[in-house]
Amino acid sequence: EQRTLQVVRQVMETDIRDDNANLNLARKKAAGLVAAMRLFPGPAALVDEVARACIRPNRVQSPLRTEQAREAASAGVAPVERTIQRDEVFVRKGAVISEEDVEKFEALGLQRPGLDFGRLAALFLFLGIVLFAVSSYLRLYEPEVYADPSKLLLLSLLVAISVSGLKIGNSMLGVQLSTAQLGYLSILWIVLPALLAAALLNPSIAFLLSALLSITAGVTWELEPRFIAIATVGALAAIYGVSRIRDRGDLLRIAGLVAAATVSLVWILGKLAGDSTSQLLMGTWWTLGSGLGAAVLFWIGVALFERPFGLVTHIGLLELCDLNRELLRRLQWEAPGTYHHCLGVANLAEAGAEAIGADGLLVRVAAYYHDIGKIRRPQYFVENQDADNVHDHLSPSLSKVAITAHVRDGLELARQYRLPPQVTAGITQHHGTSLISFFYHQATGGEDQNGDLQQQFRYEGPKPQTREMAILMIADSVEAASRATSKPTPQKLEQVIDDIIQAKLNDGQFDECDLTFRDIVLARDAFVRVLVSMLHSRIVYPGQTDTDGDQTNGTDDTQNEAGASPVEVAERGVGPHTDS
Repeated sequence: EQRTLQVVRQVMETDIRDDNANLNLARKKAAGLVAAMRLFPGPAALVDEVARACIRPNRVQSPLRTEQAREAASAGVAPVERTIQRDEVFVRKGAVISEEDVEKFEALGLQRPGLDFGRLAALFLFLGIVLFAVSSYLRLYEPEVYADPSKLLLLSLLVAISVSGLKIGNSMLGVQLSTAQLGYLSILWIVLPALLAAALLNPSIAFLLSALLSITAGVTWELEPRFIAIATVGALAAIYGVSRIRDRGDLLRIAGLVAAATVSLVWILGKLAGDSTSQLLMGTWWTLGSGLGAAVLFWIGVALFERPFGLVTHIGLLELCDLNRELLRRLQWEAPGTYHHCLGVANLAEAGAEAIGADGLLVRVAAYYHDIGKIRRPQYFVENQDADNVHDHLSPSLSKVAITAHVRDGLELARQYRLPPQVTAGITQHHGTSLISFFYHQATGGEDQNGDLQQQFRYEGPKPQTREMAILMIADSVEAASRATSKPTPQKLEQVIDDIIQAKLNDGQFDECDLTFRDIVLARDAFVRVLVSMLHSRIVYPGQTDTDGDQTNGTDDTQNEAGASPVEVAERGVGPHTDS
């Protein structure tokens, strides 16, 4: 035992590192010490085996202490500084790059550039504070957006896209941008969120967002005030352009408008700052590229964000306006009378909406699709019947069920063809909770003096929730009533429209929307102008018979049930348009 302890103690007093080679050397040394003791073979083997088993590494690497030792050694070395002059060429084409050149690349951020995550976190924290201020503004002045979490999330994403685009463009493209180049690049990442916010939310939020992003970019990246001004004006031009988009060609017009506004300011402010012609030309190319890039990314962004966030833009509405879309083609072939009614309603509704400053394109699209449910049972609606009226063989209650079913059928088709909710609203709201008065009076015979059965003969609603849907409701009834008006004149049409509007006001159909009396007057005048042009009289040529006394606008007045007024026809569901 003493001999074994002696061998182990002698070996363990030396450095034994934590690796197999060093450990094997230590055990060989122990075997040599045992052999030098000249013991008998039995005891010698026992001492050797026990000593080998007891020997362990006594030097284990410590990363912390190693790093501390390196830092202490580095601190003891005096720094070697080298100043790089502006415009100095330190590596020429074809030259062999030395270690000193690599150090220069790294010092200038041209070798292995990377993100400073600490600074990036601080930047996002600052933007979070700005976003909080924006949310306070939204709570006071844009409650509809503030109450919708999906729209707030979208707003946050637009801010993140802008910040990330600037940071990634500056730090991860392998190119160190000058302050001027970064200023021009900021135009792209400020105009783009403004375009998306104007199209997906509304122009006022877009302006607020672009102004805050311009200020934030200027503070964060120490941009000159002129770049903040150029980016802000470019965003304003973009907001103006996107609010008037009506076809795909408008995308290029938006890019041109942004480019014209920004390039003009580049030259004006550049001359004031004393820039050379070459610098101004460089700024021109950068701003042209930023304007075109913003337009392209805007188109992609709309496609990415529109459906997931349940929004609809004018770009999406323009696609739905295509009369060759499958659903509208089905309506044309399976319910042709309804199809042409929808076209007439669209013309009226768009004119009325534009007259009151509402979204005319949205109303036009909603009018195209508001009666698509009639595809399922077209024969139940007079505009699609040849001669026999199905309702002559049904009870009033069954007729009511058949008529109102086109709303539920329309919703099913809207889901099947993935129509946006803003368009689907036209299907459910264009009748509101209106009474199907013809079948109601037919069922009660005028004996329901208390109106107890009225609810059974009303549409399920809801009532129009927006001015656009209220205009669609009026246009739907006006189009039907105008076809039943004999020898229409502007005065007669105006009276018919007034009667329709008054009936709906008395029925409370506009109680849940912001339609004003001024809006009603403006819309009525617009309807009259459109109807006068649609229903103008025609010359009777020799050999033709003037049928105005018996037939007007292709509608047989005998269908109007003996002296029924056009308003009654529009309400009760008979005559040229069954369910209006």
